[in-house]
Amino acid sequence: MKKIGLILSLVIFFGIYSNNLAQIDTSDYFPIKTGNYWEYWGIENWTDIWIMMTMETIGDTLMSNGKSYQIFEEITYKDTVGPWDIDYFFLRSEGKRIYYYLNYDSCPSKEFIFYDFEKVDSSIWQICSGYSSNHRGIQNTSYYYGSIFNFQFEGKVFNWVEVNGTDTSWAPMGSPYVDFIGKGIGIINRFIWDYCSFNLYGAKINSQI
Repeated sequence: MKKIGLILSLVIFFGIYSNNLAQIDTSDYFPIKTGNYWEYWGIENWTDIWIMMTMETIGDTLMSNGKSYQIFEEITYKDTVGPWDIDYFFLRSEGKRIYYYLNYDSCPSKEFIFYDFEKVDSSIWQICSGYSSNHRGIQNTSYYYGSIFNFQFEGKVFNWVEVNGTDTSWAPMGSPYVDFIGKGIGIINRFIWDYCSFNLYGAKINSQI
């Protein structure tokens, strides 16, 4: 399977981790350098079927707004058979913000903030009004400690939000996913409603495995 030889088992109290991650420059909250690669495993909700998901930054591209973006490839393998789904996410980094480029019929050539690591907890920002969930937000920030490797890191939970008048709903049913991001590591856990919770199994970040 693609690049499986690069991946090491990781051990930490909440799931998965790597000794070498302690050497990574953690000033970069979400490292999207070309060649970075993450592998995740989870069990499909209500079944015993294993699902593997990989993410990789495979290069950059110039979009119609004149800005350069990373091509973020996501591939899913269900029960070791696949790939059965491939998506491309266009991400652009600016300071402590990660932007996402939309090009749907309802949101043509639209850029919005996907992750904002400077905002305080419970902050919500609007994205394209024609998208399925019309807001994003940072739900909370916590510090996590890997006792085996004596490493503490910051983690943030980013979520989709439905705002309807004065009502705000975090992670409504039908929300695409909830991301837990470790500073300097990227996505550690992705929870997808009515589907699967993926945990990081291994990674190659900035040339370190």
